[in-house]
Amino acid sequence: DIRMLPDALPMINTFKARGIKIAIASKIGSKKLAMHLLDSFQILDKIDYIEIYPNEKTVHIKSIQAKSGVPLQRMILFDDLRDGRYGNCVSVSSTLGMVSVHCPYGIRKKAVQKGLEQYCWWLSSEAWCLGGAVVEEDGSMTIFRQPVLPVKPVLKLSSAIAVKALNLEEQQFADIGFKIMLGHRSRVAWNQHNSRRFRATFGASPTVCLAVWRKLKRHSASNHAVCQFKDHLLWTMMWLKEYASEQAICNQIKGGLVEKTLREWVKTYVRAISALAPHVILWENRKEGDIGSCCLIVVDGTDFSIENQHDGDYKSWKSIKKGINGPAVKYEVATCIQTGKIVWIFGPFKGGKHDKRIFDLALKHKLEPGEKAEADDGYNGLPDYIALPTDPRATSSAAEMEKSLARRRHETVNKRFKQWGCLNQTYRHDIHFHQDVFSAVAVITEIILECGEPLFPVEYNVL
Repeated sequence: DIRMLPDALPMINTFKARGIKIAIASKIGSKKLAMHLLDSFQILDKIDYIEIYPNEKTVHIKSIQAKSGVPLQRMILFDDLRDGRYGNCVSVSSTLGMVSVHCPYGIRKKAVQKGLEQYCWWLSSEAWCLGGAVVEEDGSMTIFRQPVLPVKPVLKLSSAIAVKALNLEEQQFADIGFKIMLGHRSRVAWNQHNSRRFRATFGASPTVCLAVWRKLKRHSASNHAVCQFKDHLLWTMMWLKEYASEQAICNQIKGGLVEKTLREWVKTYVRAISALAPHVILWENRKEGDIGSCCLIVVDGTDFSIENQHDGDYKSWKSIKKGINGPAVKYEVATCIQTGKIVWIFGPFKGGKHDKRIFDLALKHKLEPGEKAEADDGYNGLPDYIALPTDPRATSSAAEMEKSLARRRHETVNKRFKQWGCLNQTYRHDIHFHQDVFSAVAVITEIILECGEPLFPVEYNVL
């Protein structure tokens, strides 16, 4: 007796309703039997491409790619066999540079949702540049680090794919940046290699550096120490990105720099960038693209590791967030559901403070009557203000998926914060300076989103 899993048909219908193409790739020896089953399950007319014959799964997928014209990075394989002699996930992801989802128990809603969430993160970040990936049974992702097949820039899979030409002011930042790295100043040939090298050192593109510079000049006119030399801004961004010792950064900066000078300029610029928050992170931006839903934002707390605080209160500093399990500081962050923009930051708090208690302090009171925020189950008990994953409004699997992807995209913002060494590593400076550091990174991250490097799009139609 062969039956279809109960979650399979609703998922297939959801994909078709969204215009997503569906393909079947199978090594089964009897294509006649397979076609009979598809027909009896009444899904044959829903399948766009069928590759059923004994061969490697990579051969099936290459054939589907050739027939559909869809790039491999735009495909996801769901398979119950991960690796080994008969496994498919690892061989497909490591060979073709695409994402596969290991579903040992078949096509079930939870596995599909987690796979789509991880795929969206893989596609919107630069992880796709590293190679293909397998979404594991527990929801984690294993990335196979090797070059992937080139993708035509017109697809705009990631802002890092197509390197746009720089204007004159942006080119100045590029030239100064490479002078800092190489010790001599000359016009830099702006290509993908140099773009990645610049980002790896300073955390952002010359376009973003210029945008930060312009905002500093506009809003820091009274601070005469700011906006004198572009080098100072790039020193600061290097410190935020690498968070190495002052001696190591001074040694890395060609041309000579003493630690005291670096320290003074970093503090000056971090505080100046932090002071841009009221001009960049705007609460009213949550209404952009409003479709009449009662939920305009996603909210969650994010924790950052710090050194032990010798105040005798270790328990209240300790975070229970995954990957920390030690002293930390916590901030509340909210993003717009429709655009992904950062619209609210609040903190710092000791790592042991519960997210719901922080929400009670301020953000709850900023919501308009009838307005709610999307959040995870940690905010349970606030039905008038929070829409949980089990919200009664989610009356279909499509609505549940929309809510899940909105929360997942918000987590991507937290991951972008932690691409900066000052927030990813254990913080070792004055704890009172951490608020300025976090705020500066949040401002730069929002400017990056506004400069053509947005998060992956989310279709949210839950009213």
